[in-house]
Amino acid sequence: MAPEYFFPLLGMMFALSWGVIGTVRWYLKERMRSQQQAGAGVDPERLGALEARIMELEERIDFAERLIAQERERPPLGGAH
Repeated sequence: MAPEYFFPLLGMMFALSWGVIGTVRWYLKERMRSQQQAGAGVDPERLGALEARIMELEERIDFAERLIAQERERPPLGGAH
């Protein structure tokens, strides 16, 4: 990966992850509020499963960020000329 693409790619990944996590949290909050207003309780099992999926997505994003950081630290192929 060319160094000039590292920071824009990292910025896009950060923005995407922030947007996905924020959207999922907003969706869950709105859904819980609508269920409470309707008199229905929140299913703890389903909520736990959704939280687990969010945590898995966060781990995948962290992994991708580490891969990008490793790519940045790796010397270019062919050596310096």
